[in-house]
Amino acid sequence: MYINLLNSPLYSALLNHTACIFFTPQGVIKHASQAFLKVMGCRLEDIQGQHHRIFCDAAEAQRPEYQQFWQSLASGESHHGRFRRFKENGEEVWLEATYLPIYSRTGKVTEIFKVANEVTQSHQEAQHQDALLEALHRSMAVIEFSPEGYILDVNQNFESVMGYQKAELIGKHHQMFCRPNFYRQQPNFWQNLAIGEFNKGRFERIDAQGKSVWLEATYNPVKDASGTVIEVVKFASDITPLVEKANATSGTISSAQSSTSQIERTAKDSLDHLDEMVKGSEQAAQTLAKAQELIDALHKQFAKHKCDYRIYRQDCQPNQSTFS
Repeated sequence: MYINLLNSPLYSALLNHTACIFFTPQGVIKHASQAFLKVMGCRLEDIQGQHHRIFCDAAEAQRPEYQQFWQSLASGESHHGRFRRFKENGEEVWLEATYLPIYSRTGKVTEIFKVANEVTQSHQEAQHQDALLEALHRSMAVIEFSPEGYILDVNQNFESVMGYQKAELIGKHHQMFCRPNFYRQQPNFWQNLAIGEFNKGRFERIDAQGKSVWLEATYNPVKDASGTVIEVVKFASDITPLVEKANATSGTISSAQSSTSQIERTAKDSLDHLDEMVKGSEQAAQTLAKAQELIDALHKQFAKHKCDYRIYRQDCQPNQSTFS
């Protein structure tokens, strides 16, 4: 389609209100708007007559794809996308841009018109978020739910932790991982997430073999532009070995407490009995001496067990803050 932009109101409007630039079909710069020059940090007289590659990474401009890009534009194909470009001072710029061929009356491409919008900040923020998500996916079990709790997607770490394949999970409800008392204790679990409430904690879940798996997890509501929750993403770490170790240590201490208490009671009963025997005894001095030796021995045994138990508690008491 033939478009005569030169000296037209449309041409003036584009130059005055958009970041735009004109090239020959081979990519040589003909003209640019002030908005474009401002975005790229350059002056028209410094770039006019030079090739488009001055805005590109040197390695990129040498690739066959770059040559094909301009060949396709010269043959009449348009291109739209997000492009990495560089200012005159070397600073990176990201442009959301459209390249449009402009035809003569005879149907020949006479120039290439590019209109662009700078998206550097949003692109870099998106890259940062993508990097964070990639790091989370590498190190954590991730599962995505609908706001009602139905499974949308899982990553490989989640498959490994729970012993399921993705195909077995898609479309199933979160309750498949829970013991019956979980929803009795938290009946509004998904309703709260669906209105945007964040949830985190330590959760017991059931794997494919029916075994308990303990997860340190966060449930993160994801909202659209209107503020409506469209999905819930869960990031989790498997802490089952830590919980089992803490439970085992706690059980050992409870057993030690019970055993020590029994020893204390036995020793005390024996002491009380022997004390009465000695006090009421009218036997010979030899009998009294033997009884007193038994009393002293039991007193020492009683004191030793109390001391050993205090040392045991100091050495074996787990770090309570880890499992609070």
